[in-house]
This record gives sequence, C-alpha cells and structure tokens, in this order.
Amino acid sequence: MYRVNYTRYGVQLIMKEAVEFLFGADDSDIGIAIVAPDLSIVFTNEKANSLYTLAKGDPFPADTKAGQMLQFCLRNEKRVAGFPIQEMVNGASVQLLLYVYPLQKNESVSSCLILLCDHSLFGQQYESKIRQERVDLIGDMAAGTANVILNPLAIIKGTLQLMEKSIKSEITAAAPFFQYKNAQYFQTLYDQVTEINAILHRFLLFKPSDLKFTPIAWTPFLQDVVSRIQLKALEKNIGLVCEFPNRSARVFGNEFYLREACYALFLNAFEATEANGKIVIRTEVRDDAVLFTVIDYGQGIPQEVLPNVKYPFFTTKPESLGFGLSFSDHVMQMMGGKLDIQSSPGETKVQLMLTVMDVQEFDIEMQ
Repeated sequence: MYRVNYTRYGVQLIMKEAVEFLFGADDSDIGIAIVAPDLSIVFTNEKANSLYTLAKGDPFPADTKAGQMLQFCLRNEKRVAGFPIQEMVNGASVQLLLYVYPLQKNESVSSCLILLCDHSLFGQQYESKIRQERVDLIGDMAAGTANVILNPLAIIKGTLQLMEKSIKSEITAAAPFFQYKNAQYFQTLYDQVTEINAILHRFLLFKPSDLKFTPIAWTPFLQDVVSRIQLKALEKNIGLVCEFPNRSARVFGNEFYLREACYALFLNAFEATEANGKIVIRTEVRDDAVLFTVIDYGQGIPQEVLPNVKYPFFTTKPESLGFGLSFSDHVMQMMGGKLDIQSSPGETKVQLMLTVMDVQEFDIEMQ
C-alpha cells in the first residue's frame, strides 16, 4: 500500500491553487465576497456578483438572508458553516449554503469572508428524482390494484342496468311520477360509477402499456375538447371564454393522453370557480411552441403550497385526490412539453407548453 506524504509546501501549493480557482473562476458555483466591518464590499467574484449585484465599496445588501446573517456574525464575532438560505434572484428562487468567517487582526475583526455555495441544480435534480419515484409508485399501484377494482365495478354497472330494465317493465303508464324519480335515481348511480371508473383509468394512465405519438392538429383538437366540457359548464352555470388561435399548428404527442391532461385542468378550474363565474381558455401559437392556458378566477393557490401542487396526492381540498395537476405534468413530461402554474388571489393560470411540429416533418410523417 502506498501512502501519499504531503509536505507543508505541497499543501500550501494545493491551497493556493484552490483559492486562485475559487476567486478567479467565472463559472464557479461558489460565490465569494470579502466585507469590511462597516459592511462595505472589499472583494467579490463573478458568482457573488450574479447573485447580489455587488460592487466594490458598496454596502452588502442588508435586507437579504445573507446580509442578515452577515450582520449577526459581525455583531457577535460568530462563524456560520453550511447554513441553508433561499434568495430570490431575477424572480427565481436560488438555494444556497452560506459560510461566514469573521477574520481577526490584532484581536479585532478586520473583515469577513463570505462563501455562497449554489446547490439549486442539485436540489432540482433531487426533487425531480423524488417526483419520478412517486409517479413510478403510482404506476405500480395502479397496475396491481386498479383492474381488481374495475372488474367488480363493471359487474355493478351491468347489474344496475338489469335492475333498471326489470323495474321499468313492472311500472305501468299510470305511474309517470314514480317512473321519473326512478330514472333520476338510476342516473345518479350511473354517474357515480362512471366517475369512479374514470378515476381508476387515470391511475392506469400513469403506467402506459402502449404509448404511441402521432401528429395532432391543434385547432380541431381544441374544438373537440371544448365541446365536451360545455355541458358541465352549463350544469355549473359557468361561462366559458375560448380564445382560438389565429393560425394553425400541429404538435406531436398522444391524443388520448393530451385530452385527459386538458380535462384535468378543466376539472380543477371548475372546482375553483363559483356559479356565475367564468373560465378563460387561451391558445397562443408560436413558431416553436403551442401555449395552452386555462385561467380561473377563484381564490387562487397560496404561495406557500404552490411549489407542491404538482406532487401526486397533494391537495388542499378535503374531497379531492390531488391527482389532476400531477397527471397533467406527467403527460407533459412524456411528450417533451412543460406545465407551468401561476397563481395570485383571484386568478390562477395553468399553462401547457407543447413543441410545434415543423410542416416538413408532418408531411414526412403522413407519407
């Protein structure tokens, strides 16, 4: 076994190269700043500048999480190592690990070294992995249990049909009121069975057995989807405002899955909208993408829970599965698209972004 023997000179050389790299590298994920006791900037590297827009001689921004911790460390002559903070940079959330080291000279603090380690990408990859594991778990659960439930459900539906037929044959024309009420009862039962059946089939869609992609003409697809939800809008007394695109486009995907993803967005919007309210359906066709947006004017999604709404089974509604947005997000990932959610009190926008097919690609596909 060989043992590496580092001399003091060798260690100093390694440290010197590491410091030069951290202080001088433009693409480093570690921001470095040196701050005087009065909070004025002495030195910053490129990464620190990109996070806080710092300039030599200016005060370190005291209203930031890092600035607050810096003041605490200077005031109490304390060190902080690996303290997690979250800052907003250009409207986006950035995850940082903060290190603050007060540097002493003649038993007094002469300056303060700040290290800001950006681990946002790692956090995003971790969250993406967790989300995918949840989706896979749902798919496995669906494959193992949904069919077990679907078979008895089909028997229940068939039995209801036989019961309705038998009862109708026993009812004479002299009892029209009873016949009307009987039809209402059976329709209610059919609606509930259909709803359960739809939920179970959506479980199964998380683990597709045969997913085929084809070109989809967007405007005819949108017309078909909107026509199918108009009845539900009338039943809930909700107005639909549909803004159709001013030019045609084709996207590449699975039409059945895409339709189910759109329905999931509509169901969420219906749940958030009260009677006499409205839902806006907007489509923007760009050269490279189709942006399909569903806007409701309900209470909105609280900002503290907004990052979690794409997770399966996450919901703030007591009678909801928390399944719609996670399903739509899963479909977009399978089709190479993206789901984006923006919400504020009184308005929620959920947008699907799909890549537009080139016309030549479509012609080749059709041939």
